[in-house]
Amino acid sequence: MEDFARKVGKWVVEIARDFGANVIKLESLKNLIKNVGKLPKEHRDKLYLMQYSLLQYRISWQAKKRGMVVEFVNPSYSSVSCPKCGRKMEEIAHRYFSVVRLAVTRTTVTLL
Repeated sequence: MEDFARKVGKWVVEIARDFGANVIKLESLKNLIKNVGKLPKEHRDKLYLMQYSLLQYRISWQAKKRGMVVEFVNPSYSSVSCPKCGRKMEEIAHRYFSVVRLAVTRTTVTLL
């Protein structure tokens, strides 16, 4: 898992640089365990928090190594917020959102 996380971290930072970004925003994992509270504690810690935290650590490390800034944001509505202007996008079709003339899918927002 360590090698995979390192490769994914490097890949994410390379894509961000290709887009000309100098800031990478990641969702805060603060309440992740709260949402899976029915699992035994050892499963919650190992399966849900550790892997995501490792990926976040590797992305942050690669970004800082290349002089980029990493910000952690509240995950609420982050997949329907416009990455350019921050306004809430309107759903015009299933999994397809639009702000004025900028039309992006939720997957594109995740990558941006």
